[in-house]
Amino acid sequence: MSTKSSVPGRGHPGRRAIRLTGLVTALGAALALSVASLSPVRAETLRLALGADPSALDPAFWLSDVDRHLINNLFPKLVIYKPGSEAWEWELSAAEHFEQVDPATFSFRLKPGLMWTNGYGEVTAEDVKYSFERHLDPEVGSWNDKEFEWMEEVEVTGRYSGLIKMKRPSPEFIRSPLARVPGAIVSKKAVEEAGGTFATDPPATSGPYRIEEFVSGEKMVLVRDDAWPGKHGDFDRIVMIPITDENARITAMRAGEIDWASVSPGAVPALESNMPEGTALDVRDTLAVFWLGMSQKNPALEDPSVRKAIASAVDVDAIIEAVYAGNARRPTAFAAPGLIGHLDVAAPARDVEGARALLAESGVDVPTLALDIVNSTQMLTAGQIVQANLAEVGISVEVNPMEEGTYWNLHYDKGPDKQLYFQQWDGTGTTSYHLKWFVPDNVWNWEYFENDDYVALLDQALTELDEEKRGELYRRMQQLMLDSNAFVFIAHPAAAILYRDTIVPGMLPDGLPVYHEFRKAGS
Repeated sequence: MSTKSSVPGRGHPGRRAIRLTGLVTALGAALALSVASLSPVRAETLRLALGADPSALDPAFWLSDVDRHLINNLFPKLVIYKPGSEAWEWELSAAEHFEQVDPATFSFRLKPGLMWTNGYGEVTAEDVKYSFERHLDPEVGSWNDKEFEWMEEVEVTGRYSGLIKMKRPSPEFIRSPLARVPGAIVSKKAVEEAGGTFATDPPATSGPYRIEEFVSGEKMVLVRDDAWPGKHGDFDRIVMIPITDENARITAMRAGEIDWASVSPGAVPALESNMPEGTALDVRDTLAVFWLGMSQKNPALEDPSVRKAIASAVDVDAIIEAVYAGNARRPTAFAAPGLIGHLDVAAPARDVEGARALLAESGVDVPTLALDIVNSTQMLTAGQIVQANLAEVGISVEVNPMEEGTYWNLHYDKGPDKQLYFQQWDGTGTTSYHLKWFVPDNVWNWEYFENDDYVALLDQALTELDEEKRGELYRRMQQLMLDSNAFVFIAHPAAAILYRDTIVPGMLPDGLPVYHEFRKAGS
């Protein structure tokens, strides 16, 4: 297996584990390079187009949606989210038994016979203990430590069994983090021998597929792992090709060179009127949220009237139409409809005159503001709309597109010097997944949102067992965020998946692929 990626260092500052799908610079040569590199396709080969190479396959340091679905498919988890297009429900996976025995204790028993690759033996409860507790080890410097902050320890009670002990009741711990990427189990022996971390070259995996080859910028090849005792898909081999330009993915689908690809929701109307031959299109709502953020500690944005003026000037409906062709729901806050704590209020209307009045009353001479974005067609389009909107109220905006890895280091590179930026975080069925990061000194609180009432409400919500009461706490927290005027919520974007009609794709509710659930049509 070949790779050119670097290994994340111990103690390296973290990046938010939620990313925009395919938001990387378009590389015109990517399609030709990728297709040229493929061996002749057999019926047992499934070809997936990815938006980028994987960045980090260590569950403690993952970065992108590509990382997310590879980790989900290459490493065992006690429980996983069920594939499908409906509610985010979880089910047993590596565990043959999992139970919440009291509000602060979970018991588990692994399925015997789950084997690590490369001769590292059987998956055991010691691996579970090591995998979860390393997120809390400052020597490791996991970027997911917040996910496990209320876990006390994992007590091993047998070769396959153990108890996850919490410091306090944690009603959403199963859904987040256990069913998500941070709940992935790694081989203690393999990772320790690798030096404690790894990048795109995991020393051992355990799942329906294993990595056969990785050539950065060209392909990643997975092959069926016959040692896996669980469910297998219909394909012996999966070839994943990085095609960064979404138009190139559609072209590749028309040419019959790939079998599955995510595409922009904005491309849906054109596709529906001119579908590639032999393909199908799946468009589904997601719980992801896309917003314009503002750093409250930046001198240009300290005045809440300035932030409110910016929020009032942005034409959210125009962005939804231009970027998503209407294939997005307008959010009121972080929690999408159907989630506990959804804030059912009217979205604010654009108010240009009101924005001008707020700026005049503030007396602040707003300089040219930088809008930092990931370099993609979608984000450039949204950025140009914000730029034009704010020009109408007398604020100049410089749109600053950058490579994805650079973008997600903004908090460390700029700190409070950040001004405006776009963010999109995915969602998994728990409102706390979004809200728990917005506390003082958290590295993902780019807005520098600080509110003592919010912190107290969050502390109460994370242990509240009654869903109705927990939902009310979440609603109050989100209202405080809205009152700060540091967040302009723009969209809950849809997921759009184009695939060959000779397959039946297995996907999570947000469209991410689940390899062992892919089937040949009619099988």
